[in-house]
Amino acid sequence: YHLTPKAQITAGARYFQDKDANQVSVVPDLPTRVPESSPITPDTSTSKSIFKLNYSWRFTAQDNLYATASQGYRRGGVNDIPTTGFVGENPGWLNFGPDTLNNYEIGVKGVHGSYSFNASVFRIDWKDIQLNTTTPVWGYYVTTNAGKARSQGLELEFHGKLGNSLSYGL
Repeated sequence: YHLTPKAQITAGARYFQDKDANQVSVVPDLPTRVPESSPITPDTSTSKSIFKLNYSWRFTAQDNLYATASQGYRRGGVNDIPTTGFVGENPGWLNFGPDTLNNYEIGVKGVHGSYSFNASVFRIDWKDIQLNTTTPVWGYYVTTNAGKARSQGLELEFHGKLGNSLSYGL
């Protein structure tokens, strides 16, 4: 929505609803072994609403100040591993949950003749991080949830041209 000819606001939202179920059957390489399977896991269901809000203000014809607050969501799921028999793993490895993040950023961008720039400060808070790993007993590849992390800092970009055929970026 354009508040004025130089200022605008953008807002958005998304709603997610995920349902998962899993059943695994393992057929061993050795002909003397009986196929093993995992029981069907209980259905899991997750729902989440996320948002994005952005404000920008063109304070000169070439320069723009902006602020953004947004959220991210990556759905959870199930791992395909057996939980019974000789090659069974702990059933706790079957399901993994969603991970989410909150992002905040304030910055300025501009284009002046043959160069452009972007300077911003940001903070990202990430929760229930999904990691790829292996199970401890048989080494099956799985996804699992870990703790949380924060990334914050300053980002500076500078791009320009030197003549018609040479450009640079820092």
